[in-house]
Amino acid sequence: MQRFVLSLITIAATAISPSVTLAQSFSMIGSWQGSPDCPIEFYRDNGRYVEGNCDNGAFNHIVRGKYADSRRINITTERIDPKGCSTTVTGYIQILSDNRVKYWQNGWNGCGVRTPPATQYWTRSNPPSPSISGIYRGVNVWGVLRVTNLNSGGNPLTFSADDNNENPYFKHLTTGTLVSVEAEELIWNISTRRTNTSNGCTTMMSGTLTQRSNNTARAVYTSTDGRCDLPINFSAVTELRKN
Repeated sequence: MQRFVLSLITIAATAISPSVTLAQSFSMIGSWQGSPDCPIEFYRDNGRYVEGNCDNGAFNHIVRGKYADSRRINITTERIDPKGCSTTVTGYIQILSDNRVKYWQNGWNGCGVRTPPATQYWTRSNPPSPSISGIYRGVNVWGVLRVTNLNSGGNPLTFSADDNNENPYFKHLTTGTLVSVEAEELIWNISTRRTNTSNGCTTMMSGTLTQRSNNTARAVYTSTDGRCDLPINFSAVTELRKN
């Protein structure tokens, strides 16, 4: 079978794209700001069930819920007043990004309290800093991106990567510079040095890497320096998944 080697990818002439199920990586665990009562602390999230509470010393609110899908959690919120009187309402949490959610509940109607429905937007306290690590492998075609170094103290952030010595025909050394931080994505400008192991010919390739919050990424190459077997206007897209 003939193989055509392109940047991070080796495309088999008769390759079939595999079907991939992506695991959920979001978790409610941690502290969330946005409630007028107090910070919400979630201490349980196993991917199916969540539980947390907000206790300001006078009123305790306990939030329990189950995932309806990867973007919504159906919840019940229990309110316990200083006299121990308990009332419960239903609602939902809509996941807007790794660090921001929408909270909605029906109005309270019990223990001497009656209110209309309420909507709040919560943000995660002390969200994690941008980072990239581990090994990403091709989903639609062959490809390996192993992060070997992250300059986390730099401004901007940069990383280095290789192909984990898994390609017998070409060696790939990649550097990336963080250029954008979105709600669920990090976007890096990347440059890959591609070296033919049989003759030593080297091509420099340029593009972007979009790193998503669900442990997937997309490498898009848009140009090269025109050396070796790749034209200047060469382009390629590799969908990647972190192992």
